[in-house]
Amino acid sequence: MLHMEYGKVTGIIAEREGLQTVEVTMKSGVHTALHYSDTFGKLKIDDDVVLNTTAEKLKLGSGGHHFVMHVVKDVQIHKKEDRNEKEECDAPLLQKHLGHIMKMRYTPYQQSVLTAEEQDSPYHAMLKEKTDLNRMPVLIGELHSMLPIACCWLKKQESKTSRNVKIAYIMSDGGALPLSLSDHVATLKQLGYVNHTITYGHAYGGDMETVNKFTALMAAKVICKADIIICCMGPGCVGTGTKYGYSGIETGELVNAVSILGGTPIVIPRMSFADGRSRHYGISHHVLHSMSEIALRKAVIPMPNIQNQEKAQYVRQQLSDHALMPLHHIKWMEVAGNELLQAIEHYPKTLTSMGRTYQDDPIFFAAVAAAAQYGLDLILGKA
Repeated sequence: MLHMEYGKVTGIIAEREGLQTVEVTMKSGVHTALHYSDTFGKLKIDDDVVLNTTAEKLKLGSGGHHFVMHVVKDVQIHKKEDRNEKEECDAPLLQKHLGHIMKMRYTPYQQSVLTAEEQDSPYHAMLKEKTDLNRMPVLIGELHSMLPIACCWLKKQESKTSRNVKIAYIMSDGGALPLSLSDHVATLKQLGYVNHTITYGHAYGGDMETVNKFTALMAAKVICKADIIICCMGPGCVGTGTKYGYSGIETGELVNAVSILGGTPIVIPRMSFADGRSRHYGISHHVLHSMSEIALRKAVIPMPNIQNQEKAQYVRQQLSDHALMPLHHIKWMEVAGNELLQAIEHYPKTLTSMGRTYQDDPIFFAAVAAAAQYGLDLILGKA
């Protein structure tokens, strides 16, 4: 069911590259809406718009916003000069809207992008054959909230070395499709923590577009020349309480892809001792099932050392019950809580996952840091 409503733009609340937050007056009152200006051009005061109000009707969490679908009786918004496009982008970025690969295919919002691997791309020849990732570390997470934690830890630990670690973020289409929706990506790019972004599948808006996860990984290696890749979906995820019905199952598929290309898949374990749902207590059942049944290749699963013996035993029993120790390389890592707090304290936004901060659920943050540390150790030749 698609719910739509007319409204008028009565205020511009915030703007950043690719996204406007606007105030819209509707029959039901004054509401906030999101508008993708990188695709549809910028809105202005008094524009009449049609909004998709479905998520608000369903009272969704991270996806609970009104979205501007189009502007009524305003053809100017479709003109190229109104779209704030760059005629040229710095390498390895690609010009937008000039390619022949369609994203969101066969929908009213399908759009063309120039993917890194298509024939008109300057990188076509580089991606024509399989690329060996040469043991390159690839952090694989199921939640978007893992991205800034991993980046903060890497940059904190990087300061102890003479190595400048180049990070590429690959966003899958398991969550939000527009990369511009992510506050974290905008912040991480501004801070210089993430050097390049790549979107694949029907996700779009990265510095570089690719058709699938394999070419996204290859592009990060040979075009972006990243030292480490962090791969996870954008904001929003789906879970149904069933064994296979959750978007994070893609982590197992990503393990396979990274391994096939000769990289080192490093799984960020989703862990919690504060989640009220038993299936997410300790190691989430999402991780246990995707790693025991979907991942057909070995991955490294770094685990933070747990001081509480009862909780530590519970986690070890989970690993044993799902036979993860023979299937994958379990690496126990020491993550100092004070160092983790220092790593995230300078991040300009409060870091949470499922609404919980470090103080609420320190094991979640420690698990992300453990995986990031193993990736850094691999880069430095210590793993």
